[in-house]
Amino acid sequence: MTRWGRGQAAMEFLTTYGWGILVIVIVLAALLYMGVFNVMQKVPDSCGFPPGIKCESVRVQGGPAVWITTLRVTNNMPKTIRLCGIECTEGSIPQHSPQASDCLFCNPPLMPPGATADAAQIAGTQCSPVTLPCEKENGDLLVLEPGEMLRANLYIYYLEEGDSGVGLARATKGELISRVQ
Repeated sequence: MTRWGRGQAAMEFLTTYGWGILVIVIVLAALLYMGVFNVMQKVPDSCGFPPGIKCESVRVQGGPAVWITTLRVTNNMPKTIRLCGIECTEGSIPQHSPQASDCLFCNPPLMPPGATADAAQIAGTQCSPVTLPCEKENGDLLVLEPGEMLRANLYIYYLEEGDSGVGLARATKGELISRVQ
């Protein structure tokens, strides 16, 4: 009789804890399904540059290729600058650095200290292509679907007031993290 009693107690112990573990697994599965553990959904859109250029806001459009549609920046440098171009790439080396003379030739808009402008507005001028595509490191267009996260490098090319127009335009590198719209 004692032999059957010990077996029954062990079986009740395992059954009780088994049901408890099953409930925990079901709750975790429901939370996972609802996206509670998906931290990528909670990452805010952001872009940042070293001191001198401040990124105010960014918007990225997708489907099939990724394009920057809005990039508001503020000139926090002590001098007036001319925005010459923008490059978005997954790579760490810029691919399309403009010559300073080309930048002067196309007469891009001036940004005095403290001025804020949509850098994407220079797209379509002689300085920059009509759209601002994001590229892979090999130069191919980056393809992401709406809802996916983009992490890329932004290069803003500019000239400071008084630059001679010889050599390459100045560049500042920033980081972009944004959900594709």
